[in-house]
Amino acid sequence: MPRLVETEQEFLIRHGNRPLKVSSQEWVLADGAVVHNDGYGASLYEPPDDRRACLERQRQYAAGKAQRAERDFHKLQGALTGAVDEFGVPIGHHWDAEEYGPGPPDGLDALRLLQSCVLERRAVLEKIDAQIESLPEVQAECARAAQLQQEQDAARSRAEHVKHEAQSITI
Repeated sequence: MPRLVETEQEFLIRHGNRPLKVSSQEWVLADGAVVHNDGYGASLYEPPDDRRACLERQRQYAAGKAQRAERDFHKLQGALTGAVDEFGVPIGHHWDAEEYGPGPPDGLDALRLLQSCVLERRAVLEKIDAQIESLPEVQAECARAAQLQQEQDAARSRAEHVKHEAQSITI
């Protein structure tokens, strides 16, 4: 059987072609695939087979994209309002056409476009969070944590009761 050889670019295209850098050597893609490059070449990893691990990678990607859009929104808003950074330098903004498409000619329209992008990316993040929370193993972990909390609360309550009762007994 012939072995399929895929280039890094083909891998990126197959997985959405929008990698997000998460560390100095690692990029994650929207579907949970990962590119790791330690300087000796790229290692390409398919999305994990484990549903939770895959969703957590997808969450990492979605959270990074949402944070980037929020940062760009605030930078553009600062540039439009004449804000300065901690050194007194006016905040500048460069429109990232690769990330957001062609920029509107009007600054306020660009800000509204970024606002919409932030809201969309937050919605994606919330959807992934809901999928993670619906996993049986996550629900079981939450149930165990709630039970442990109830047991700890009951033990504290008993200890407080004993303390109060002990203080009320006098000779």
